[in-house]
Amino acid sequence: MGEVMYIIIVGAGKVGYHLGSLLMAGGHEVMLIEEDRSKADTLSLEFHDAIMQGNGSTVEVLKEAGANRADVVVATTGNDEDNLVICQVVKLMFLRPRTIARVNIPGMKSFSLALEWMPPSAQRRSLMP
Repeated sequence: MGEVMYIIIVGAGKVGYHLGSLLMAGGHEVMLIEEDRSKADTLSLEFHDAIMQGNGSTVEVLKEAGANRADVVVATTGNDEDNLVICQVVKLMFLRPRTIARVNIPGMKSFSLALEWMPPSAQRRSLMP
């Protein structure tokens, strides 16, 4: 096995759940963030301390999850805009360069790719009014 990575996954739906299970089975350190309390409680039986309940688009929750030391943050919520915001918050507030946003709307893919390739200073300017 290669380097052990710390990976945060925001959204514990089908994609987030399976990705988290796969990464944990591969020996990586994983933290799942799920907003729905009942889903987080149910999944805690399987994921134990590797799941927390909270809104993963907030700086406070990401900080509590350890975003400042994450090797990768993956946003897999059911909302494209939330996923893109989560990735930008991680890049701009925690200076983590490796993020992945699940995007389902075809037009949003080009937007997310454009943000991926923009330097952080340009990203900050593009987000400012």
